[in-house]
Amino acid sequence: MTLTKTLMTGLAATAVSVSSLFLSPAHAADTDVLPTTSDTIEFYRTASGWIVYKNVTRQSCFATKKDDTQAIQMGLTKNQNVGYLGGFSTEYNPDNGAQFVKFEVDGRPFTGTAVDVSRSLNEGFKGAYVLVNNPNFVDSVRYSYEMAVHLEKSTNVIMNTSGAYYAIYEAEQCMNEF
Repeated sequence: MTLTKTLMTGLAATAVSVSSLFLSPAHAADTDVLPTTSDTIEFYRTASGWIVYKNVTRQSCFATKKDDTQAIQMGLTKNQNVGYLGGFSTEYNPDNGAQFVKFEVDGRPFTGTAVDVSRSLNEGFKGAYVLVNNPNFVDSVRYSYEMAVHLEKSTNVIMNTSGAYYAIYEAEQCMNEF
């Protein structure tokens, strides 16, 4: 089973208010917390289907869950008010620049802007990162089993986030080593 699957008709509108989970443009300098393919990355440990890594270059930790065509990354940084989430695919060729994005985590909606849409992981994965400063989003993902994602210029996907509780816990333990 792949980590994502295309939704039939996009995200359904919901009556509850939508929370913003991303940093304002004034925090654009914080994008230096995002990992790059030139960073020194070390294996930390596994956790419920996720692999947790230590980014020595940026002094941060992140958890990755992937299959042959899809990957999701959740990262913690030394600045506890800033984290990041990345979604990647080998079958996606993103446009450059920022894109509006909607998330629905176990039915709870969030919106914001994906940054560095053209960044890529190793092994041919391409996608986008979003900077996160909303603790409600982090808690929602921590206890979630799936997350629907809709980028402005691409298809809708559902990402399997099962095991995120343990992955985030291990990333927090990893951060204690800095």
